[in-house]
Amino acid sequence: MKRVQLSYGGGGASSSGFIERIFLRKFSNTSLDMLEDSAILESPGRQAFTCDSYTVSPFRFPGGDIGKLAIA
Repeated sequence: MKRVQLSYGGGGASSSGFIERIFLRKFSNTSLDMLEDSAILESPGRQAFTCDSYTVSPFRFPGGDIGKLAIA
């Protein structure tokens, strides 16, 4: 039985292999094959769009908080 592993979300070789085996095989196209972490949208004007998230527990920790991470 095939399973999605938690390690796939950690970046590095595990994530890259997962993306190549699953997503690129099914959804390959000129834009996706560049493997960029953002998209350029052309309406109206030219805009860059990216999505990233942080999971932190607790929300406040020594030296910072989730809000500071989000805007950095």
